Amino acid sequence: MGTSDDHALAAGNAQLIGELFQNCSIAIGVRDVRGHDIVHVEDNPRAAAFFHKTPEQLRGVSEAELGVPRDHIDRSIARLRVARATGKPGIVEFSLESPHGRRTLSGTVVALEHAPEERYAFVLEDVTELRALQSSMERAERLAAVGTLSASISHEIANPAMYAELHLRFAMERASAEGVSPAILDDLKTALQGVEQVTSLLQDLRSLSMDPPQASEVGEIEPALQTVVGLVRPALESTELHVRSAPVPAVRVSRGRLIQVLLNLVRNAKDAVGGRQGNIWIDVSQATPETVQIDVADDGPGLAAELRARLFEPFVTTKPMGTGLGLYVSRLLVTRAGGTIEALDREGGGLRMRVVLPTVAGESSLR
Repeated sequence: MGTSDDHALAAGNAQLIGELFQNCSIAIGVRDVRGHDIVHVEDNPRAAAFFHKTPEQLRGVSEAELGVPRDHIDRSIARLRVARATGKPGIVEFSLESPHGRRTLSGTVVALEHAPEERYAFVLEDVTELRALQSSMERAERLAAVGTLSASISHEIANPAMYAELHLRFAMERASAEGVSPAILDDLKTALQGVEQVTSLLQDLRSLSMDPPQASEVGEIEPALQTVVGLVRPALESTELHVRSAPVPAVRVSRGRLIQVLLNLVRNAKDAVGGRQGNIWIDVSQATPETVQIDVADDGPGLAAELRARLFEPFVTTKPMGTGLGLYVSRLLVTRAGGTIEALDREGGGLRMRVVLPTVAGESSLR
């Protein structure tokens, strides 16, 4: 075959490769490492679409200019150079902001040995949903482990905690009646708060391994509300508690689980107010013929939007000694009963936690 034929064949192959690159449904890109950055040499349309640009718009643009975090770029460069040193494909993963939020891209890379620059070919895929699913599974596994562990040890801890709480209350009553110094009363109060925190944590841990509610479970709002008010009012100090409860039907959740949810919300409101001369409101109403609505509101500082978005995730808390399980468990109990729970801004400042629960058809707790 003559030289002209060789050139024609090479040109034909180059054109074919170019067409495959441009029209391939797989995201493919070529990148150079220049200094401390990664620069786009060429992207096919599928790869450019990840960045919401055309191949022409990406050509010569660095990852830093595209908003890829500095630490992601540094890790990618290190992995690219490992791929070059070993001659084997490598994996890089990075995130970037897009019009649809932060996306995670993963790429298989190979070093192009005979390129004039430190050049690499990438095959990219969007793994945002996959990583979110993996993260959810990891959290679920941790919670399952916590639930299993708590089921085995909570009884052993709960009994002595109950005895300690009971005797601390007796000791406070006796100390107050016998005129013991305020400093000793404060110490006893602090100890009691610590024991109450342990008790609350044990209740949350037990709930993680609790079976879903049965369809036959029924709870009446008013008795549960009276129990919660009786438990929290002595600890409110200068905070005012305002309760407004309209006659409502029974709901599809047991009294015990209802108390747990309400107690958690009221205690959170108390912590938000912070012991100052603030206010907590509990409002119970029948939102629709099929639902009962319970609002627990406070005039504390409220919550930032970024924290509110994660408020019901496990292990997320604003409290120095909190576990981040209380609201997670509350949502678990409410949603298992077919209800909803959400955090809202309170008009005038503060936070409003709203619980909506399904009613028991044809039954009323006050008839």
